[in-house]
Amino acid sequence: MADISIEFLGKQLQNIQAEPREMKFAAEVERRNSHSAFNNLVTEVGLKLSTFEVTIEHGLGAMDGRLEAMDGRLKGMQRQLDQGLGTLHQQLDRIEQLLLAKGSP
Repeated sequence: MADISIEFLGKQLQNIQAEPREMKFAAEVERRNSHSAFNNLVTEVGLKLSTFEVTIEHGLGAMDGRLEAMDGRLKGMQRQLDQGLGTLHQQLDRIEQLLLAKGSP
């Protein structure tokens, strides 16, 4: 049986010890990358939510302006309708007066 040298065993032991160190280093790098990716994701989601909120606020503001304008137009139309009905009532009253003056029952 061949003798195994202490130098050979030392190299083997170094190789065996290096492997866990490399695995530990790779795990630490992966942990840092995952943490960084998580932080980036949180930041991106926050930005998207902020943008969405601003978009909704802008849309609601614009809608409010349109509703106010519609309210103004509806009030104007109501005034015109009231004036038209007033004029129609006056004309009907005038017709009734003329008919009564001519002797119609």
